Amino acid sequence: MRHLALFETFTTPQISTIEEIDIPQVVDVLHSSFGHIDDKETIATKLRPRMLNGLSLKLQMGDEIIGCYLLAPKSVNTFISDIQAGALKDFPSETTQIYLQDQLSDKGLQGIALSLLPEWRSQGYGNLLKTWYFNDHRFDYVWGVQDKRLGNIEDWKKSRNIIAESPTHFATLRKLN
Repeated sequence: MRHLALFETFTTPQISTIEEIDIPQVVDVLHSSFGHIDDKETIATKLRPRMLNGLSLKLQMGDEIIGCYLLAPKSVNTFISDIQAGALKDFPSETTQIYLQDQLSDKGLQGIALSLLPEWRSQGYGNLLKTWYFNDHRFDYVWGVQDKRLGNIEDWKKSRNIIAESPTHFATLRKLN
């Protein structure tokens, strides 16, 4: 029924940065995807600073936030160095394969969490969020970590390349410029 209402009112999704007032709805959206990993309070505590950094996005349909993409400026070079130094528990140096051979610029954008409410998935809205910064010349690439428990690596491989793999996680990257 929600989709009929959408069609009848010709509502188009709006993308903008997350604001303080959006936090409760954004936490609900994140919990819909990651609730099997963390509870709402933990999600809110861990990710709140990432929500209000002027880069993280919300996808809104009317008054309802239906999706979000938490982002932060971060170089993938630091991430790779941390793997090699054995500093990341999700990417132990002895069991992680690193496929990225080149040093990249430090103008990276890290995708931290992408989430849509279940009823809005598989309709292209996640791609709207993923591609929002593709033409932003402040960044040379976007990268992120995917938990294997989510089972969504095939979706990420449509727009990114795998640059590292551990027993429990993937890291992916897309060059922008």
